[in-house]
Amino acid sequence: MSKKLIVFSLISFFLALIIYKHQDLSTLANNIGGLIITTASGGRITLSNDDIVMANTNQTITNISSSLPGGFPKTLPIFPGSTIDLSVTSVNDDGISTNFISHYPLKDIVGFYQKWLPIKGWKIESSLKNKDKTNIFIENKNWQGNIWISTIGRHSTSIGIDLFH
Repeated sequence: MSKKLIVFSLISFFLALIIYKHQDLSTLANNIGGLIITTASGGRITLSNDDIVMANTNQTITNISSSLPGGFPKTLPIFPGSTIDLSVTSVNDDGISTNFISHYPLKDIVGFYQKWLPIKGWKIESSLKNKDKTNIFIENKNWQGNIWISTIGRHSTSIGIDLFH
């Protein structure tokens, strides 16, 4: 038997044991991710069944959750299918700053915000664009801020939202 086949068989066996113990990969990811998030946050953040944990291709773990931070404006549209990155979310008395990740291209996300912000009661003050980045200055009666949309890698787009009272 070749070394590659032996190594592959051992890895497959151990993965099967892990998956069997946790019933499926989603539960396994939540269990491992929940432990990482709970440890990193000192127990202040826990995952529910609706939360997601994502590992990127660089073998680092990024904490992703489906929960918006407290006080996030309900009228501000969020690009469908994007996930919130807890590692860059900040909430304080003056405002909210958070980041979303999407697998859609920049132009689709910019088009979404240009269409839906006015419909949801937000005024687009101005917009700065270049090939890989767009910054949209927005405001409504309670908030003002920026939506930073930028290409990260070949298949991901970052949507940074900074809002202030």
